[in-house]
Amino acid sequence: MKIKVVLILFISTVFCVAYSQNTDLGKFIPSDCPLELPEELLGSGKFLYGSMEVPQYANTLDVKTVKLAVAIFKCRADNATHEPLVLCSGGPGTSNIDGFVPDLAGGLGDLFLNERDVVIIESRGLKYSEPYLKIRGLEELQLSLLKKNLNADETIALYMDSISASYNRFNNQGIDLSAFNSLETSNEIAYVMKQLGYGKFSMFGTSYGTEIAQYVLMNHSDQLASVVMNGVMDINLGGYHMHTSLISTLDAMFNLTDNDPKYAGVFPNLKANFLGLIKRLNEKPVTISAKYGADGKTRKILLTGSRLSVWLFNQMYHNTQLPLTLHKITSGDYSPIIESPGLIFPVPGFSMGLSLSMFLSETSDIKPENIPIEGEYAELVKGTSTTMFGPYFWNKTKEVWKV
Repeated sequence: MKIKVVLILFISTVFCVAYSQNTDLGKFIPSDCPLELPEELLGSGKFLYGSMEVPQYANTLDVKTVKLAVAIFKCRADNATHEPLVLCSGGPGTSNIDGFVPDLAGGLGDLFLNERDVVIIESRGLKYSEPYLKIRGLEELQLSLLKKNLNADETIALYMDSISASYNRFNNQGIDLSAFNSLETSNEIAYVMKQLGYGKFSMFGTSYGTEIAQYVLMNHSDQLASVVMNGVMDINLGGYHMHTSLISTLDAMFNLTDNDPKYAGVFPNLKANFLGLIKRLNEKPVTISAKYGADGKTRKILLTGSRLSVWLFNQMYHNTQLPLTLHKITSGDYSPIIESPGLIFPVPGFSMGLSLSMFLSETSDIKPENIPIEGEYAELVKGTSTTMFGPYFWNKTKEVWKV
């Protein structure tokens, strides 16, 4: 027993001494915000931007750290009446700073900041944190492919060179890609909020952000006052069921539009028409033009069935009139795509390396036999993978991106 006690004390001492050598650990270090924000906000004292080093792995002897960007909007009132709010975007791979800070500096701030602080934590691997797990050349490659008609396998094969090169680069830099997962992301949120002096906090997560929120619920519920989740992921199923959920949702919608007389008369044969359009566009694409939000330029797009599938996948997050939208498109009106091209274009600054690390470390059953690439939805399922999401894509990348 004495030996065990001595051993525990020795390990604890080593742990504490090792971390004590890093004087920046857990400290909020102010810096200039990289975004253009209103001068009145920057000079108000109600907005803070900076960084914090946090443990790479919580509660272990690993003393390596990652550096997170942190933006804090202070309550406009002298005394906050509600707990601070932490916001998590989806992806994973979408910058929280880019996604929330500009809106909170504008109208969104009017809804929240009179009652509470809002804290935006740029999770590990994202754009403004270090390391930033961006796949070099990927956005440029995606843009160059817009005028080409390649099938899903050909497209994914072109992605592999960039993905493999970045994986090797990160490994050569000593980056432990297995540390970029939902558990450690939830741990760092709890750690940052405690270091900032907040006792309890509320949390909002959307899409993949709901998985992070659930991990915080499981492991740090003592720090939570409330949680709101939008587009909830089932953490027991992981990303593998993305395609089966897509198919079941579409089937329910098409069953309604094809069999309920009040819809069938307005949207006749919607399922057959839409799935038929995907096949025809893969064989003979049409050219459309749409504006890319990142640079404001109008670009020509060869609209293939795969790109239509990608567009639909994105639309299912927010389009509440999907039957009407699909009816327009199957009737030859591509204006919904032109006006909102969504994921047909690359997401600027997206951390695909983080996305791969998270999905591949948490989805154990990515096997060809578990992916619905047979039957009437086969081209839809393969097509959505050209946006670098879903089991079909992950099955191709798991041999390259080993976590």
